[in-house]
Amino acid sequence: MEDVEGNCVDWRSIANTEAPGMAASLEIHLEDSYHAVEPPGRWPMYITPPCALAVGELLRKLQSANVHATWYVVGDFAKKAPALIEQIVAAGHQLGSHGYWHRRGESEGDCGDSATRRLLPHCVGYRSPFWIHTPRPGMAGGVFFRTLPYALLKREIQRHQLLYLHPHDFFPSEKPWRRRIFLCDPWKRLQRLLTELDWHDPR
Repeated sequence: MEDVEGNCVDWRSIANTEAPGMAASLEIHLEDSYHAVEPPGRWPMYITPPCALAVGELLRKLQSANVHATWYVVGDFAKKAPALIEQIVAAGHQLGSHGYWHRRGESEGDCGDSATRRLLPHCVGYRSPFWIHTPRPGMAGGVFFRTLPYALLKREIQRHQLLYLHPHDFFPSEKPWRRRIFLCDPWKRLQRLLTELDWHDPR
């Protein structure tokens, strides 16, 4: 059977794999929906309202569950929305660099990464866009957050000890094919994961 990216997956082997009992880390890759799909010349001069609303709701959910995350921030996002960055820091979360332009050619230590770090207080690390320089953690987040059956997603998170999310994972989708494959209310799914799993505190 294939996953949504066309990779062959034996779902039964995943479901039957013993998952580690260690706490999982939570990463928020802080980018707007256009950062990954549009060239910079077509980006708006602001963070879209659905993205800003999703960030606020994520902060409320995490505070309610007493869970802290590392937010890997695209530099263009930090430049456009410094008030949101301040809210994230005030809530006790850590910040890392996700490159400036969210492009495949970016890497840690380049000019884009350096520019992003200057916009972030107490930057703790780097996560490459599209997982180019980091092994992808299976299906423990991203589009799989809304397309995998819950039990399989939970097992993937436990296997990789990581869940990664984006604010746009919580948007109502404008694409019919995405609406057909999305299986869940993302907020209810997140709440359930926050309640049922143990989470690493990165502070």
